[in-house]
Amino acid sequence: MKAVCGKEFEHQLVQVMIAKLSREQEKAWLPVWAHLIDVAGIIEKILDHLIPNGLYTQISQRIHQTELKQLCIFLALTHDIGKLTPVFQSKLATLSPELRINIEKRDIQLPITFLEPEKTPHAMAGEAILLHFGCPVGIAAIVGSHHGKPQGIGDDPEDLMLYYEDNFFGQYGPDDPTGERWEKLWQEWLQFSLIYCGYDRIETLPELDIPTQLLVSGLLIMADWIASNTEYFPLLEIGQLGEGLQYPNRVETAWKQLNLPDLWISNTKVIEEQDFRDRFGFVPNCVQQSMIQCIQGSVHPGIFILEAQMGVGKTEAALAAAELLASKTGCGGLFFGLPTQATANGIFKRLEEWARKQSEQVQHGIRLAHGMAELNENYQTLFHGHAAQNEDSGSEGLIVHSWFEGRKQALLCDFVIGTVDQLLMAALKQKHVMLRHLGLAGKVVVIDECHAYDAYMNCYLERALNWLGEYGIPVVLLSATLPSEKRVRLIQAYLNHNSVTEQAQWQSSMAYPLLTWTDGADVRQCAIEIQASPVKIKLLKKTMQELPQYLEAAKEGCIGMIVNTVQQAQQLAKELSETQKDRKILLIHARMMMTHRAERESEILTYVGKNSTADQRKGLIIVGTQILEQSLDIDFDLLVTQLCPMDLLLQRMGRLHRHKDRIRPKELTQPMCIVLDSDMPDEGTKHIYGSWLLQRTESLLPEVVELPNDISHLVQSTYQDITEENGQWNLWQEFQMAQKIKKQKASQFLIPEIKALDDTIHGLLDDNLGEGEWVAQASVRDGDPRIEVLIVQLHGDGILSLLTWGKEKKEIPRDRVPSYQECNQLLRQRLQLPASLCGRNIHQTTFELERMRERIVPEWRYAGRLNGELFLFLNEQGETNLCGYCLTYSKELGLLCERKEH
Repeated sequence: MKAVCGKEFEHQLVQVMIAKLSREQEKAWLPVWAHLIDVAGIIEKILDHLIPNGLYTQISQRIHQTELKQLCIFLALTHDIGKLTPVFQSKLATLSPELRINIEKRDIQLPITFLEPEKTPHAMAGEAILLHFGCPVGIAAIVGSHHGKPQGIGDDPEDLMLYYEDNFFGQYGPDDPTGERWEKLWQEWLQFSLIYCGYDRIETLPELDIPTQLLVSGLLIMADWIASNTEYFPLLEIGQLGEGLQYPNRVETAWKQLNLPDLWISNTKVIEEQDFRDRFGFVPNCVQQSMIQCIQGSVHPGIFILEAQMGVGKTEAALAAAELLASKTGCGGLFFGLPTQATANGIFKRLEEWARKQSEQVQHGIRLAHGMAELNENYQTLFHGHAAQNEDSGSEGLIVHSWFEGRKQALLCDFVIGTVDQLLMAALKQKHVMLRHLGLAGKVVVIDECHAYDAYMNCYLERALNWLGEYGIPVVLLSATLPSEKRVRLIQAYLNHNSVTEQAQWQSSMAYPLLTWTDGADVRQCAIEIQASPVKIKLLKKTMQELPQYLEAAKEGCIGMIVNTVQQAQQLAKELSETQKDRKILLIHARMMMTHRAERESEILTYVGKNSTADQRKGLIIVGTQILEQSLDIDFDLLVTQLCPMDLLLQRMGRLHRHKDRIRPKELTQPMCIVLDSDMPDEGTKHIYGSWLLQRTESLLPEVVELPNDISHLVQSTYQDITEENGQWNLWQEFQMAQKIKKQKASQFLIPEIKALDDTIHGLLDDNLGEGEWVAQASVRDGDPRIEVLIVQLHGDGILSLLTWGKEKKEIPRDRVPSYQECNQLLRQRLQLPASLCGRNIHQTTFELERMRERIVPEWRYAGRLNGELFLFLNEQGETNLCGYCLTYSKELGLLCERKEH
């Protein structure tokens, strides 16, 4: 960074232009020139220390690496040039007479009122000013989008000065001496910025393509957020004009105080057998060896799809792949996406151990990215609190850095483990989506259980892959049960539908295990030889009435029971508690309070995880919903399940006899899966999966499933197209129409494909979703909007407390704003309401909850961390009434919901 002193701007008009005015800190401000140089210094630090070589390489295919730094610094120096306008300065000067006097001393009269001040927000005004002086449209568009949203297709920033002259030049227009002073101010600052960055004139700035515009926008936003933090970049007293500010000293001090972790650099060129053992504790099997060999032999690695049986070690294969791919492509991080919070929690410890081996000499950041991360004990042990205190921690190892804890900064961390939603939201029309792209574009991306997403979620997955393929980011997709049609769509999305020939052999292969990958534009594939003996699982169709005899026969072991809806799981657990009184029953589903669910997940992993003992497992019955079918490394001696589509049914079987070296009760040495038989699937199951897939699966079920040999055949047969002569033709057509409707629904908030944009990122977020992480996550998953509430217990004496069982009552005063710690405790009481209270009832439910909040805890509205939260107040028995429903919460069953008349 070049040396700059505040005295350089002494007596210039720019010296008194206001960038920031504190509302908390009395009489504190910052001039525009200082903030712009702060951002320029930070963006240079980010480019020097946090941008991986692979990202540089991708961008340098479009713009030279040296010029990228020049350009980014120029953008940082001009991103707030739109604040150098009468309309912006007047707004802030109204709040500080002293600052207004400083401006007017320099022959500038600030109007008090403007006809339409809202028409030229400073980001858009900055874009207009740059276009006014001949700046390339792509660069100007980045300035216009630095608050997270590019201009819309219908916006015309180049015409703003014409339509709203007084906002740019003052009340007398551009030809008045005051108007000329504003024009000269812009010229002087642009000239300073160009010279600072090494440009001769504005016309020499480069033209940028769409991907570069998006990534550089993310860089600018990141730098602006850091430089806007007054802890690192303190404001000045009103009487100071910044003459004493010294650069680069101010930036160096802030950067040292921020103390971000180091960039991950993988130097793993090859992984030998002993290397693999050192990382994971065992030698690689045939699946893991095939993945390693294919990556080591690739020249331009792209997307890798690994289809292999449950429990074969796909996670370890992906982590080994990540090291090799990061070294080969220059990526500087890993994103590992999983279908649910439970699966992310379940795998976190394994990924943490791998990441720790990558951090033996340096310090790296890790982030668990989902709504219940703060309840994960392994994750919390890594948390180092406030960033300013991080210099007290060691200089190596893993840390959780507070700057990356922001929901929109999560993907910028080195190692990110979270729900797949974090990736899907990179394809969502939501403000600051460019930060998600920046975070992903420097990482190896791994997605587990990629078969588990329906047509709606697949639209977001495919669009995200479309952009990742354009950035050249390596992607690893894992699945045990992937339909071939989905395999084709994922490859096509990554290659942007280029170089994919029709009816190529790789599209219809039924080999298994199978690895399909791209090397440049070429699609390659290899079948993996199976070394282990196949496992034969006996399938039985039994009714609920026939079930007790099998439960009795399995009393020495552990039974897993998976049903398709929360209500069914609750009812089943309740009945088992009454009929199996001598056995331990554990229930898990999505309608549990965050703290309760986290405890239950941990409990299940203890009782049926890899290290569980025979005593812990004896007589245990675990009842759950789809949470139990994905990614969790749990092991049942006997499996009972409701009917579901074939690929998911096979996934459920993957939890059966998963740990091969376990000694099981003699009655349970033969793997057996009982599929609950009924003449007609219940309405809840049909609503989730559709009638065709259920009937198709049932018609194809054999008496014995041989894993892994039967997986591909059963899955492909289930999902293959059928002819009109088939007896299930009408149901198949209904299924196809439902898929089409899901895709149409998903497209509502889907960002455009790259080729759909013209010269700029304008229109990228037209009709955008709006703010809110919960809203965003709900939008990338199909279904009615859901309401989340914070559970509070309202006692008869009017005292409020957290919901606890057999513990000391934790009171939360209702007559004052809750403290930071109390807000944290309340936020852990989060719960999702059932569908019956959402959907068409959502407005009535929200209205009643808001009214209840204002009546019982009106003071809580002033707690910033509780802004927008809704509360469900339960009595001492854990009950309440809401919109004609009786709600009851119990530790054993979670939230029960029944109509009052029932």
